Amino acid sequence: MSSSREKQGDHETDFESVVAVGDFVAKGDLLGFWKGEDAPDIELFEIGEVRSSMQDPSFAIEKLSEIALRGISPGINDPNTAIHAIHFIGDILRELCELPDGDFLYSNGKSDWHVKRKTLETILFESLSPMQTYASRDIFVMGSVFEAIRMARLQAHETFDSTFEDMIQYFVDVIDWDRLHVKEQNLRSIGPKR
Repeated sequence: MSSSREKQGDHETDFESVVAVGDFVAKGDLLGFWKGEDAPDIELFEIGEVRSSMQDPSFAIEKLSEIALRGISPGINDPNTAIHAIHFIGDILRELCELPDGDFLYSNGKSDWHVKRKTLETILFESLSPMQTYASRDIFVMGSVFEAIRMARLQAHETFDSTFEDMIQYFVDVIDWDRLHVKEQNLRSIGPKR
């Protein structure tokens, strides 16, 4: 949605989106609806064939996650690339997490336009959980996942606290700590701290 505030102008009809920026939509999909009988005649959405990290920061995170996964794949086996990509994920998340959790609300005093956005829980899970599938035995890659979560929490809005704690617990639960050397197991006690 480009320049929603400008498009909202003085309109007096509320709008509710049902898709988030970056979601896949097919021709004919419902994108949102007006909450009134006097729907403004404006083009609210711009739909393109290509996603952009400028419009959709979760797209950049998705691409970095793919780079990390390629790096830890058995065919490539380049964990340092994975570690660097995961660190960049943490840095992008740090900026995204400064805003409170929840969707965007644009208001002009006469109407409210509610715009969906992906939840942090979804972004974290989709970008970081695949790492444990392929790298659960590589403590350095898994350490970078905990580091990314720590970076994301540095200036995070307090509404994200439980989301971060749940994600940390997920990794603590799925890593097979008994297969790791005792020195590597120390990562569990260190974990990411705020």
